[in-house]
Amino acid sequence: MKIGNKLTTKGPIPNVAMGLSAGLRHDTTRRPRDIRAVGLDSIDIAADRRPLNEERVRELAESFRTVGLLQPIGLRMKPDGFNMRYDLIWGAHRLAAAKLLAANDPEHSSIAAAVFDEEMPDEGCRLAEIAENLHRQELTPAERAANTTAYAGWLKKLGLVQTAGQKSGKARRKDSKTSRLTISQPTVHEKMAADFGVESRTLDRRHQTAIQLAERQGLKVEGAKSLEAMSADQLIEVGDKAMEATHNESARVNNKNKSSPKKIKEPLTSEEATAIWLKLLESLPEYQRPQVARAASAWTKHNHVLLGDIDTKYGQARTITMRL
Repeated sequence: MKIGNKLTTKGPIPNVAMGLSAGLRHDTTRRPRDIRAVGLDSIDIAADRRPLNEERVRELAESFRTVGLLQPIGLRMKPDGFNMRYDLIWGAHRLAAAKLLAANDPEHSSIAAAVFDEEMPDEGCRLAEIAENLHRQELTPAERAANTTAYAGWLKKLGLVQTAGQKSGKARRKDSKTSRLTISQPTVHEKMAADFGVESRTLDRRHQTAIQLAERQGLKVEGAKSLEAMSADQLIEVGDKAMEATHNESARVNNKNKSSPKKIKEPLTSEEATAIWLKLLESLPEYQRPQVARAASAWTKHNHVLLGDIDTKYGQARTITMRL
């Protein structure tokens, strides 16, 4: 699909959050209604969303300019009289990047979006947002840990997996009253393994990381701390606190980078670069030196070494020569 100028989309749309239990007042299909071009001005963002990472927004805007939008944002329909408006479910940074482009280029006035029906409950929207986050490759380990625990909590909250009080066991069991085989609900580990293809021990490791992050934020986690044993509310609270910790750390690093701009280093002279290669030649066996010398000659002609990085570049030079 082409939206404006190069805002294309491809890849999977999260649907793991849509299988809501029949006990909820509203149920939806497992997939969005469709994927369509939506005007940026018709999208509303909740006021309680966390602050955006401005650097990330600029990076995405540049990516959109060159290769387009690879994954659509998620929206829920919100009819407003004769007009149609939408609530943002996921993709706040992508939406902000599109708006940044649209400020200078009217062709970017719309964006590709996976659109869900207005009956989609708030709980389902939250689960869909976390699921979409967990499918992203660029998450840090801390962000992935926080989202994993929060996702487990919402699975329990929506009744999609076994809770701590339920008896775990075989996937199929016999109903004592009807003598019919019924399919029991999956455990948290089974459900998340199916949704994301992750082993149980990886999920447990991420969960323990989320607990550590949450405790740094002052949350006291008492009692059993496993994914299966903790209640839905406990898991959601731990996940949210862990996310808060990752956002605080990100903000701290951004502020540090703003207050301490990177120094521009001067390039090495030919003599300095040659000295690095001579040092390398001296450390190599005699039979390797002619070949390395030729590489050194070609390398110094295209010298991009920075002053102050001699040790680093010396290590890189050794790596290069060992591949000859």
